[in-house]
Amino acid sequence: MNQRVFVTYHPANREFALQLAQTLHSHGVPVTVDEWSFAPGADRDDSFLAAMRDCTHLLVVLSPEASASREIDSHIYHALQNNRHVLPVIYQRCEIPLRIRGKEYVDFLALGPKDAQAKLLRLFGKKFREPGKGRREIFKSCGWVTVGIVLALTALFCLIFFLASLTGY
Repeated sequence: MNQRVFVTYHPANREFALQLAQTLHSHGVPVTVDEWSFAPGADRDDSFLAAMRDCTHLLVVLSPEASASREIDSHIYHALQNNRHVLPVIYQRCEIPLRIRGKEYVDFLALGPKDAQAKLLRLFGKKFREPGKGRREIFKSCGWVTVGIVLALTALFCLIFFLASLTGY
């Protein structure tokens, strides 16, 4: 079975959790997040159970709110009962839930965002790339105006060479 990650988080930590999921996704790690994957109006418990059937890992974004959440505790319990790997990610200082205290974790506070992301990706066999460093990002950043200018200059040079070949130069 290929690795697939389900990200669970408290709504107070939504922005961080979605950024983390996007980082994993952009590095080739298949990710399931409720907001991206659950159908509108669907039963959350049924959607969670379906997502957990397909996942190998439960990534738990920890904060004081998450540590106190019965829903997140239920997700952890279900993942452990079904032999899923549980990976705590410490987003804010909090008490780590008893069920997962002995698990390897990624501490964003202690490591800092860049090193924590690199550690997290290494756990999934991926190498961290900073945003904007890949070829696609360079092409995207140059924009359509630059592409248009390059194409216009190319057409101009082709026209010059064509005219030069007609006149014998």
